[in-house]
Amino acid sequence: MRTVEAALRRRRRETASVATLELEFRGEGFGYRPGQHLRIDPHQFAALAGPLAERAAKRGKPEGPAYFAISSDALSDGVLEITVKLGKPGGSPLTAWLVDGLPEGSGLRLEGAGGSYGYPDPLPADVDAFVHVCAGSGVAPDRGMIRHALGRGWAQRQLLILQERTAADVIFAREWEALGADGRFRFAPVYSGEGRRVSTELIREALAGCADPARSIAFVCGPNEPRDGRPGWADQAKRALEEAGFAPARIRV
Repeated sequence: MRTVEAALRRRRRETASVATLELEFRGEGFGYRPGQHLRIDPHQFAALAGPLAERAAKRGKPEGPAYFAISSDALSDGVLEITVKLGKPGGSPLTAWLVDGLPEGSGLRLEGAGGSYGYPDPLPADVDAFVHVCAGSGVAPDRGMIRHALGRGWAQRQLLILQERTAADVIFAREWEALGADGRFRFAPVYSGEGRRVSTELIREALAGCADPARSIAFVCGPNEPRDGRPGWADQAKRALEEAGFAPARIRV
């Protein structure tokens, strides 16, 4: 990964706990493909020296660089976006600093871009649709991918199945509503606060009239920590896609 200089040009609040940061390269930047990530070293911020030292003392090791999905569409040179969610109490102080603390206009160093998540290149000729199954801030890289495909005029349909707790927690809600006017895009929200979760049945319902698993590629992005002896969310979503008819080779996590 290359290290480059950038500046925070603008911060936009998405939900109560999530913000999108528009970053502008200072000088030469780096190219990226929608879906990739970058890294930010928290030690570059003097304001975090104390909290980082305290956290290192508790953990017995220093804080390393943090990974953030690039949420922009790679259609504008010199500018990219990351979408950051506040971490849990006691976690790294970097996320809170980026969401609420770093003043607009401030400089920062970025390392990037990396990762293989994203559209296949070249696009297979037998793909009519892309199905994005995401949860929470896991929608960030897929947002860039969807915007890129629609902005480039790709013919493939885009289906986004997004699990959130409530409608108020949906990241990029206004964008999904606006994109709904495009016949190539369909948004299928799933609210766990109403007792619904991504499942085989729900995926089949969302696919109806939009995407054929045999002629689609699916992407899964979300948390994957096992809970109560059950597989993580991403593993469960992948299995639901397979049960809905997707071959494993057509699912990217």
